[in-house]
Amino acid sequence: MKFADSNGETLVIVTADHECGALVLVDGNNETGSVTGYYLSNDHTPVYPIVLSYGPGAARFTGRYLQRDIANRIKALYEF
Repeated sequence: MKFADSNGETLVIVTADHECGALVLVDGNNETGSVTGYYLSNDHTPVYPIVLSYGPGAARFTGRYLQRDIANRIKALYEF
């Protein structure tokens, strides 16, 4: 994040290769940083993994997408 801030041209994308367990966050505390969550399954689920991003073009990577859609969105950044 420090590099992305200092560089100004770096897009950071964070995601997973699949979703596991259908994690549901039910409570949290900003002061302590604690989070309470429960898994609804002990296996993979069909839920698309969340995508988080920071930097130039980040608006294109907010939400949930099929993995191939993430790659296509990255590729689209280079197609001027």
